Amino acid sequence: MPTSAAGRAGLAMLIQREPSPLRRGEKVPKADPSWQVRRMSASLRRAGLSVGLLDEDSTQGSPPPTANGQPTTTQPVIIAGMIVTARLTFSAAHRLHNPNRDAAWNRAMYDKCDNPNGHGHNYALEVSVKGTIDPETGMVIDLKRLKDIMRERVVDHVDHTNLNEDVGFLRGTIPTAENLARSFWRELAPAIPQGELYEIVLEETERNSVRYRGEDET
Repeated sequence: MPTSAAGRAGLAMLIQREPSPLRRGEKVPKADPSWQVRRMSASLRRAGLSVGLLDEDSTQGSPPPTANGQPTTTQPVIIAGMIVTARLTFSAAHRLHNPNRDAAWNRAMYDKCDNPNGHGHNYALEVSVKGTIDPETGMVIDLKRLKDIMRERVVDHVDHTNLNEDVGFLRGTIPTAENLARSFWRELAPAIPQGELYEIVLEETERNSVRYRGEDET
């Protein structure tokens, strides 16, 4: 993507000025090379893809010179990015309780979720990976492999457990949905072999869920 202000402005202009299809007998305006780029951008967006423009500030190297020897400022690069998602479920018990606060505070904050004997949920975990399509496999990541990683790194450790007591990587953590999602991210992110971890969605109930995209990670 463009890194200079001029490059970003040019990209925004190209995206906004979507050309109309050619009419019968109409010729491509060769004097306006951006017309072809805008037309390609429109076609790709309709196909669910995107077009990026590399400029002179890009880390991809300097653009090739034109016929008069002057360097070009932009060149079209097609970027086919996709997000794929795998979903697994698990059941676990927990208690929402802050040991640093007194019983009255915990009861007021967590209500029934502070029950000393805990309570359970049937959780659903969705893990999304973002990347480009491997031309050899046609996939961003093998979803079977992604589910295996989810089981190995998270689900097998938390399924049918007491989240407050039985899970090593949750020790000392108040097992709210928010804290669980962040802890799961930290377990999964280093294990993704292709693309990158994009999002975790953890459903605690049919009406309660949390979505995390690694905002707290460094």
